[in-house]
Amino acid sequence: MAIVLILGGCSNSNRIDTSSLVQTITAENKSGKAVYNFYLLENSEDVQGVSVEADSLEKAVISAKKAYIPALTLSKLELYLIDSNLGEKTLKTDIDYIFQKKPQFHL
Repeated sequence: MAIVLILGGCSNSNRIDTSSLVQTITAENKSGKAVYNFYLLENSEDVQGVSVEADSLEKAVISAKKAYIPALTLSKLELYLIDSNLGEKTLKTDIDYIFQKKPQFHL
């Protein structure tokens, strides 16, 4: 079972190369560890993404920025999917982090 969070709104951010805009994030439990998958907004039909193992979304964003996408931004985030096996604590801390970064969005 997965929990789905759909975000809508607009951003006042400056234009950023689409290769660093995260459109969808999935969080899943793999072998007892949380894995965050960042799917990037691209103009091509090929889905571009990065997977990061971390204890929270905030740590996953930091790791993804350091290792893969230095200009990574959540300004165009539209969908967040989380595996229910990760638990309510993870969901709450991740959503708190998203709204801290994107305060213009409302559920």
